[in-house]
Amino acid sequence: MIHIKKEVKKLLKAKPLERYTQSCLETCRDLYSSSITDLKNSVEAIKAGGYEDAKTWMSSAVDAPGTCEDGFQDGGIRSPIAEENDELFQLTVIALAITSLLG
Repeated sequence: MIHIKKEVKKLLKAKPLERYTQSCLETCRDLYSSSITDLKNSVEAIKAGGYEDAKTWMSSAVDAPGTCEDGFQDGGIRSPIAEENDELFQLTVIALAITSLLG
């Protein structure tokens, strides 16, 4: 998640962007910031044996890549981070599945 957030920051600084694309990237950056916190909270909950809480935090993180992509799709533009969002979604779904198996 941290990697994709850095990629978004890089894209925002790299060149002048269309206003809508910039807005989408900023929204994605904010989503990833929240998701990083959610994942940290999930890890702490797992350490404490709070698997239901962990699943709640993890589920929130799973939603971030799709929500990010929705913004681009709503504007009818191609996401410059579609591949990264797909990979992130897959990783968070796997982490959620493992967390679900724990408790």
